[in-house]
Amino acid sequence: MFLLYDVSTNGQPKNWKADFTDTFSWPKLIHITWLLYDKKGELTEEADYIINPIGMDVAPQALKKAGLSEEMIEQGVAVKEALTHFDKALDQAMYVFAFNLQYSENVVLAEFYRANMTHKMNQTDRYCLMRESTYFCRLKGRGGGYKWPSLTELHQKIFNAGYEGAGNAQKDIMAVSRCFNKLLSMGELDDLF
Repeated sequence: MFLLYDVSTNGQPKNWKADFTDTFSWPKLIHITWLLYDKKGELTEEADYIINPIGMDVAPQALKKAGLSEEMIEQGVAVKEALTHFDKALDQAMYVFAFNLQYSENVVLAEFYRANMTHKMNQTDRYCLMRESTYFCRLKGRGGGYKWPSLTELHQKIFNAGYEGAGNAQKDIMAVSRCFNKLLSMGELDDLF
């Protein structure tokens, strides 16, 4: 089973190198979405949770970037509810993919830590689609190497088109899914399995 997930947060990390247990450094989750596929590539679960940030102010620019409104997050679920469902999906997955794994994983792990919840994140093989697609995209970076592509750049490279709603976890996960499935069918991810 393949689990693909994406998150939106209330800001950027204060320290990208911080461990997830340094919860001050990692922004809070405001949106998590995932897709779970079986071995045949059939979608078996699709989930989308907007988090109600009880007791937390969310900056207007974070809402705008995530494609959310104050009304949407006020009607969201408690973070523990979303994490409980996500952990059940993790339990079914053999392979977990996020576009920017370092960011997404640390945000989610920090939330599990804040909530004092156990999780199965470390019991799966986890991969970063951004890093795995760097050589495929071959975008020139500083110093002569290749830079990590943005999700929009990867989507553009594969499909010769961008996608609407970049930054919104639900729109992003659909783009991640299209890119993942295309890269898989092209054999670009064969070295992982």
